Amino acid sequence: MKLPTLDGIPELQYLPALSEPCAADDIRYFKQGDVMYVAFDFYNGAMDTDQAKRLMHILQTIDRESDVKAVALLGGERFFSTG
Repeated sequence: MKLPTLDGIPELQYLPALSEPCAADDIRYFKQGDVMYVAFDFYNGAMDTDQAKRLMHILQTIDRESDVKAVALLGGERFFSTG
């Protein structure tokens, strides 16, 4: 039997609603010497439009740094990228 979640667990109605998805850790970057490493871990290796825009913005920002000679893209634990 399927029921709406709140019918089965009414206490859930008191949980705060998230206004936007938490994506704080899905794109990280760090620099070692003259190499910038950009690591991204998207669910099943697929990025959504917002993640693609954020990744593009990060790469454009890195491109403006004159002391960066190379960029290494690092995928997630199980996937690099499917798109």
